[in-house]
Amino acid sequence: GAFQDCSGLTEITIPATIESIAANAFNGCTGLTSIHYAANAQIGSGSNSVFRNAGSISGCNLTVTASALVIPANLFDNSNITNVTVENGVTSVAAGAFAHCDFLKTVSFSTTVQSIATNAFEDCTQLQSITVADGNEYFQSHDGILYNTADGSLHTVPQLLSGEITIPRFVNEIPESAFRERTGITSVTFQQPASGTLSIGDYAFYGCTKLEELEFPAATSSIGGHAFSGCTELSELNIPGGLQNIGAAAFANCTSLAEITYSSSNLQSFDYDTFYEAGSSAKGITVTFTNTVEHIPSYMFYNVDGSAVNVTSLIIGSNVKSIGLS
Repeated sequence: GAFQDCSGLTEITIPATIESIAANAFNGCTGLTSIHYAANAQIGSGSNSVFRNAGSISGCNLTVTASALVIPANLFDNSNITNVTVENGVTSVAAGAFAHCDFLKTVSFSTTVQSIATNAFEDCTQLQSITVADGNEYFQSHDGILYNTADGSLHTVPQLLSGEITIPRFVNEIPESAFRERTGITSVTFQQPASGTLSIGDYAFYGCTKLEELEFPAATSSIGGHAFSGCTELSELNIPGGLQNIGAAAFANCTSLAEITYSSSNLQSFDYDTFYEAGSSAKGITVTFTNTVEHIPSYMFYNVDGSAVNVTSLIIGSNVKSIGLS
């Protein structure tokens, strides 16, 4: 704790010549508004970070310069930094480097970063956006979301992500709970995958209470259990033609749901309670089965507790041949 609790300290420059930093060296330096970090240093062991509780909560900008090369594990864990800029030359961000930074809002990466630990931003509850400079071969960002370029997978979805988002064509899977309780999202558009199909995991968008618009591509093959449960502002739903599986309670408690258009011609599994309490705050749900549908699944609008889904209007396409039969 060489500079511990130096609350009057407002700016720090840690040069490239520094070889090691003890844990808690700048613990409690709450007046910091600017940190320039250039050291390729080893830090002290232990659960406490070098900058624990350091930084002014009204604004503390961190710049990591080229000579740093690597941002060590837990270096800024539990610090009060608000904005991070990682410059060209830095190649790696280790585990927990920015974990539990309760005031961190934005992070910007350059073209040279090659490795970012999956938990680098663990429990950053105020994080709004992560951006990556064009030309980076390993990562890219879209609408503030960080993606792995190699396999098109999601890396980090900021907790305070907001507004309209578009899922790019290279994405084939939305993992379990990926966007869970991102309550600022208002619209999600999935682009048609460049190859293969799209699978949406369990609880993927659970509790996105401001989500109003949702657009699936035709190549959507699976929607997991509770995937959109609790999306209370969602009013329209189009179930695409290629969908094969819908998990339990996938659209439960979508209380504003007023229109469902169903186009799937190859549904193989459909769980109970898919639309539990859906439309309960609306005047009623209009359900349309398009002309691509030949079979309406059993128990599609059945709830295990015996309650009825609030369907008030039903339109059945001319090609439907069976209802509720396998």
